[in-house]
Amino acid sequence: MLSIRRTYSAHCLEHIPNPDSALRQFARLLKPGGHLFIYAPNCGGAEARKLGVRWGQMIGEKHVSAFTAEFFHRNLPKYGFQEVQFVSSPYSSRPQKYEAASLEGEELLVTGVRG
Repeated sequence: MLSIRRTYSAHCLEHIPNPDSALRQFARLLKPGGHLFIYAPNCGGAEARKLGVRWGQMIGEKHVSAFTAEFFHRNLPKYGFQEVQFVSSPYSSRPQKYEAASLEGEELLVTGVRG
């Protein structure tokens, strides 16, 4: 079986109706200690909360899933990912734990390490 050290998803997960299958595949493909990097629209950011369904990135025809940092914080450990960290645009700081991160930007970067 192929086993890799890093996997990267940039603005793909929000287009998949069932992200469970993709997250399971990331965990399956990564070696223990391998790194996961996910970029996605930040549906919990300030602009998304303010505009709601009028927020351009949440157009349902193209983005069938709306992710927040809380979603990844709660779910990535279920797939075996540890050290889950976050940063949102603008990317002026290093990724931080969910509780410490300022996540108001329009885009999320989520990182995790496969246990």
